[in-house]
Amino acid sequence: MQALTHSSTVHETNGSKLESNERLEFLGDAVLGVVVASWLFEVEPSATEGDLTKMRSGLVRGSTIADIARSLQLGSFIKLGRGAEHQGGRDRDSILANTFESIIGALYLDQGGTVTETFIHRVLDPVMKTWNSNTRHIDHKSHLQEVLQAQKKITPHYTIVETEETNNGPIFFAQVWAEDNLLGEGQGTSKRQAELNAAKQGLSTVENGTNQNER
Repeated sequence: MQALTHSSTVHETNGSKLESNERLEFLGDAVLGVVVASWLFEVEPSATEGDLTKMRSGLVRGSTIADIARSLQLGSFIKLGRGAEHQGGRDRDSILANTFESIIGALYLDQGGTVTETFIHRVLDPVMKTWNSNTRHIDHKSHLQEVLQAQKKITPHYTIVETEETNNGPIFFAQVWAEDNLLGEGQGTSKRQAELNAAKQGLSTVENGTNQNER
């Protein structure tokens, strides 16, 4: 229960014995970082320390972890105070990511490192498998921006062009543009994932020296 208890609940229940998940989040964040660092160390033997740091940051960034939490429908189980609830806290990236990390912390204390590592790999595998030895940036948006800034001194911009409602939740469709040139399109179960997929296609467009079309 503590792993799912946001601090807003504790603040609104004076005199209760409830404890928030903040300490478990601290532990879970550390455990998650170690597991991901160990995985990268194994699969990227030629990567520099700087490369590994950037890769780890991309894998454990709050928005990535929040998307994983959404896929597990974690938001519906969080104990929130009324104020946080009314402010949309149940779907806020920071609250979802912090709660996921607190669950990792609780699992580590209760079941130990081996079980926790297995759980982390199971939920992170879909993200990890987008990696290959020739790709140094799991955050394709950051990579695309770096490339365009270096080559043309311009910044890409993203547009959500369509949202399709399905039985499993919404599917978002995104486009990425550089000035008036369409570089790529992508879809995903969150706006960020759709933009990341569009950026991935955009990188391919830039590397091949082609544009899909112009406005």
